[in-house]
Amino acid sequence: MFAKLFKHEFLATWRQFGMVWGVILVVTAGLFGVAALKVPGLSVGTGVFGILGLAAIAVVTPVLLCLNYWRTMYGGPGYLTQSLPARGRVIFAAKAAYACIVLLIASAITFGLVMVVVGPGSSALLGQKLFSWHDMVAVLQTGQVWLAPVLAPLMICTELLLYLATITLGTRGKLQALGAGGAVVALVIGYVVLEVVIVVTMLTIPWGFRTTGPDVGTLTFSSMWPGLSSAAGTTVLGMGWLPVGILLTAGAVVWAVRSIEHHTCLR
Repeated sequence: MFAKLFKHEFLATWRQFGMVWGVILVVTAGLFGVAALKVPGLSVGTGVFGILGLAAIAVVTPVLLCLNYWRTMYGGPGYLTQSLPARGRVIFAAKAAYACIVLLIASAITFGLVMVVVGPGSSALLGQKLFSWHDMVAVLQTGQVWLAPVLAPLMICTELLLYLATITLGTRGKLQALGAGGAVVALVIGYVVLEVVIVVTMLTIPWGFRTTGPDVGTLTFSSMWPGLSSAAGTTVLGMGWLPVGILLTAGAVVWAVRSIEHHTCLR
């Protein structure tokens, strides 16, 4: 049943994402084309907007994924979804897995195209060097470069799963009377809670990366907090928020699945 639900998610949404991504890419291509003309006072601005346009792929995609999740679970098609001969956990797992894959693809497209445009060095579009692969991995030692492609997808999926879970939680209790507004309120609450948790745990949990000195890029069991009161500033980038964020998301997902199976799913 999981495979069938996953296939249905793809068949129901691939045209939507293809169209949205295609429009964004066509518009940004036009902006970069104008920037390539090197018109004084115009090229820099259109180049910047072009890069922002590429970033829009990774911003618009999770919004569409959340809207599709709410619509197919609690909107018009929701009754059909909940009447399927499958447990709530299977339905949620199929939707969550598909959403994570789509968002990872969108993020990879954005990252790859931005690197193609401004990564080689001096950007003809912007008239200055922005960043390159060397700049991005300079703070990591050779044996730690793998952290970027591992941590980035983990962070992206963790945040998306939290939002999907909060949409479900927003359909229960007092928020249920608000309809779609309940899901929006739950999303806002989930976002605020996540940001607070990130800030607090980043500063206080003694685990992170060294950002300066000869051991830059190495893992350390030190927190950012002591460095905030130092004149030299902090030398640690706290990463304690990652395991805490994963635990927070796991708890929200379990709660959401329980809600689906006990209050919504007809099986």
